[in-house]
Amino acid sequence: MAGAYPDLVLVAADNSRFFVHLSILLQASNNNFANVFHNVRESLHVPESGPIMDIALHVIYGIPYVHRPVSLDIIEAAVEALVKYGIAVEIFATPPLPLYELLMSHAPFRPIETYAIAGRFGMEIVAVATSSHLLGYDTSNLSDELAVKMGSVYLRRLCDLHSSRLKTLKDIVLRPPRVHVVNSGRGQETAHRELGQMWAFAAAQLVWEALPSESPTVIRMPM
Repeated sequence: MAGAYPDLVLVAADNSRFFVHLSILLQASNNNFANVFHNVRESLHVPESGPIMDIALHVIYGIPYVHRPVSLDIIEAAVEALVKYGIAVEIFATPPLPLYELLMSHAPFRPIETYAIAGRFGMEIVAVATSSHLLGYDTSNLSDELAVKMGSVYLRRLCDLHSSRLKTLKDIVLRPPRVHVVNSGRGQETAHRELGQMWAFAAAQLVWEALPSESPTVIRMPM
């Protein structure tokens, strides 16, 4: 299709026009592009706005989106449109494709919202990549709206991520250090006991205050 002339004009709700290839749109769709091309000749009006269709077509054509920054809400609306037109977004949301890059550009700044969108549309790779930005997120602040959006599967994964990291940390730090016996004696036994007590106190304090995002540097810092 490289070099072929467009054979269709998509007219967005704001009257923006996009010159496209009918065969490319149909090839990318699993529902005949929602059957909107029935009896279409040269142009077709779609209900989506220009910015939404712009992103959707960049995704379909695999063209990097290098225009001005776009809001996460517009990206989500574009994903909704793609799903409506039969585009398997989970396939298109992989690196280094445009949809993946667009979503990940928001992950460091709006991680829980990005994760919820990924969960809503089953974009596994985006969800996994975004979860690294959620290690310090307080799940008690999660709104009902976002919980419903991401769905029970991805909500459970987020909770499991936090709990498993904390469990691993506890398993590591609550295990007392091995004692190297050089010579026997009451003084050495007392020193070992005192060291064990100090370790237990420091470890308990660390575990009590620890977050899933706790870094090795923090763990190594003196209490």
